[in-house]
Amino acid sequence: MPECPRCEDTKKMHYISRFITGDEIEDQWICGSCGNVFREVVHFEGWLLD
Repeated sequence: MPECPRCEDTKKMHYISRFITGDEIEDQWICGSCGNVFREVVHFEGWLLD
């Protein structure tokens, strides 16, 4: 579970969606404590994006 960059909470994170941006995969999250919406880069070893 990611940590909110604003309030540093790790318990009330809610997954929203996944984005493929260029060569990266990003998950978008919303913090249930402060309402901050942020993206986190996800690394998958061995995945090929065609």
